[in-house]
Amino acid sequence: MIDRFEIDHVFPSRAANRWLSAMVVLFSSQIKHLLHAGDAKIAKWRAADPDADVFGNRKPEVISELNVDIDRQKAAVEEALG
Repeated sequence: MIDRFEIDHVFPSRAANRWLSAMVVLFSSQIKHLLHAGDAKIAKWRAADPDADVFGNRKPEVISELNVDIDRQKAAVEEALG
């Protein structure tokens, strides 16, 4: 569904909503990677303790992370487009 992500309403800020939508498009491959990495970590936790409630465990705050650089991403997009 990430490929169809768009906030198209005016409230509370049309400009902020459009910016956020654009950032999700710009970094969609990284977001997909983070989602898959998080799923893999959850699967690992489940395999280690099948009876544990991995979704009810509030201890882990971050299950996947990735540094991003807007300028580098923009350059990569421009290069891909030729």
